[in-house]
Amino acid sequence: MTEKIFRCLLLAGLFASFLIGTASGQKPSVKPAKQFDVSNGKSSSLLKQMPRVFEENRGQANVGIKFISRGEADSVLLTANQATYQMPDADCQHSKVEKFSRNKSAKQAARPCRAVSLRMTMLDANRDIPISGEGEIATKTDYYAGRDESRWQRGISNFEAVRCRNIYDGIDAVFRSSGQHLEYDFHVSAGADPNLIQLEFDGAKKISIGRSGDLIFKFRDLEIRHRRPVAYQMIEGSRREVPVKFVSLGKNKIGFKIGAFDHAKELIIDPIVYATYLGMGTAGGDSVNDACGRTATRLITP
Repeated sequence: MTEKIFRCLLLAGLFASFLIGTASGQKPSVKPAKQFDVSNGKSSSLLKQMPRVFEENRGQANVGIKFISRGEADSVLLTANQATYQMPDADCQHSKVEKFSRNKSAKQAARPCRAVSLRMTMLDANRDIPISGEGEIATKTDYYAGRDESRWQRGISNFEAVRCRNIYDGIDAVFRSSGQHLEYDFHVSAGADPNLIQLEFDGAKKISIGRSGDLIFKFRDLEIRHRRPVAYQMIEGSRREVPVKFVSLGKNKIGFKIGAFDHAKELIIDPIVYATYLGMGTAGGDSVNDACGRTATRLITP
């Protein structure tokens, strides 16, 4: 008898509606949204092609969370000075769960899904800073929790990026997508000191800086990496690379060692975050998930 495998609650559906515009500027009409089965290969391909976006928190996450970004198999929760990266462990992966559970006892295979969480805190950051979405896009997100319509959220705005302004004196932190991966940039204004940036990480079993310069976080079946950062300045219209690397500032604390640069110009520091299930390749399966078990839809609206 095939063992019953408990799977993570997955994002139940993806709806898309298409806009019909007229040359006269008349407000376009919207065709009824079409539902896609996330277990269907064609729908899976569509999901993977969609860049991740950032949603305002209007009750779909805990109080204090300002923005949320959901990828194929992960969520990122943003406050003014923290970013928490969450994803299910290897046994919860929709497309790989049978592989990992085939040789386990029924009790082991049936255990509840566990979330992997990595929290990044910007230490000694300024307080009460503004945090806002940038580049609002056409899609909106709806959440449906149970049958009580009073708990539903509709028309949540989506953004390409989120900016934490003046997180350090003269420095903004900007979170944005790189396809399905997350990027976070530090925009260091002319005259500001990039050495103010100090990052503290919690949640990983082990933190190290690899030979490649990547920042590596080890979990039970999962590895999360912050790719070796790049830094650059725009000088007379041309991008000029600046030497930069991660450095340890003590237990679980990381900073940036930056080479010579023009302090009279803005400096941008740019790592990329991605995750790998050990022995399985880059994270991501046939679907995206909402850890709270709510059905979410993304609609293209006028």
